[in-house]
Amino acid sequence: MATTETVKLNVGGTQFVVSRSLIEQHSTTMLARLVSDTWQKDPKKEIFIDRDGETFRFVIQFMRDSKVSLPMSKVSKTSLLDELRYFGFQNVDSNAINASCVSRELVDQIRLNNESHETRKTELSLKLCYEVLAHLAYTECCKSGRFGPVAIDHSLPRPKISTWNAEMFNEALAKYGIQGKLEGGSYPYSKVQVRVTRLED
Repeated sequence: MATTETVKLNVGGTQFVVSRSLIEQHSTTMLARLVSDTWQKDPKKEIFIDRDGETFRFVIQFMRDSKVSLPMSKVSKTSLLDELRYFGFQNVDSNAINASCVSRELVDQIRLNNESHETRKTELSLKLCYEVLAHLAYTECCKSGRFGPVAIDHSLPRPKISTWNAEMFNEALAKYGIQGKLEGGSYPYSKVQVRVTRLED
């Protein structure tokens, strides 16, 4: 039977195209048997293997180089050694598998912590912005000697208030014993019209 130079593998839904000569170099493995004339009736047909595709790509790397450097991924050294044994690789030296000392879980946790830190920085910046608005509102009320509609125009370049947060604004106003309601303004809310009243009103 005529054979092809490459073999198409579908491992757990992930497709691989591997040279037939590479697989035949490992003649005692399950993969070599799968692509042999005995098992593969149609050399052009894709072979499905019900295993994990992400782990299998390191199996291929091992076949090429006889060693593997695992990046920061979900594939552990233990799971790769188990997979190599499953496919029939015998007496694999565990020292040939160089695993990253940093797990993917740790990398994900660091990323989440950084995102949380950035979110906290944004919240603090917005809080400061609302405190500035509250102070200006209180100052305008003091100037006019009355409560009611107040126009506020602050020139802070950052942060930009994209969505008005009434709760955060009133927390800032409460320090002055007043409360306020947005009556006019638009993004980025550097110019707003608010109605200010006493807290007990």
